[in-house]
This record gives sequence, C-alpha cells and structure tokens, in this order.
Amino acid sequence: MRSKMEYLGRAGGPSSLGGVSADDRQDRALATAERVAAKIDAYQRATFGETGEERAARETKENQFDQEKFLEETQATPDKADTTGKGESGGL
Repeated sequence: MRSKMEYLGRAGGPSSLGGVSADDRQDRALATAERVAAKIDAYQRATFGETGEERAARETKENQFDQEKFLEETQATPDKADTTGKGESGGL
C-alpha cells in the first residue's frame, strides 16, 4: 500500500482542519486586552478611588475652573474700574 503526503499548512496556522484564523486571533487578543483593562480599572478604583483616566479628566476640569476663576477675579469690571480719573500715575 502506498500513501500520498499532502501539505496542510503550518502547525497551528489556518487550515481546513480547525486552525485559527488571523481574525479569530485578533478578536481573542482584543477580548483579553479588555478583560485586563477592566481588572486594572477595578484595582485603581479600589486602591486610589478613581482610575487614571477619571483623575486626568477631573484635574483638567479643576484646572479649567481655576483659570476661569483667576480671569474672573483679575479682569477689570465696571464696578471695579477706576472712577477717580487719576489712573495709575496718581494724578501727576
């Protein structure tokens, strides 16, 4: 009895014998990355009370508020304007 050899592709590569396609590998990798990210978020919330992303958003918002408040307090308004007519020179 004679046998015939036939190349079916790399071991573990895509083939008609149940191999995994590149799309399947990518889907699995993305799912794994999402699970790891969820674990990291849970750890950060438990340890620090917020995630790094949430902290960055909060700090940006606080910084923006501080800048707006500073500008509000330092800009001249009609009620803070100099009404003496002397200006900064002291009338000289």
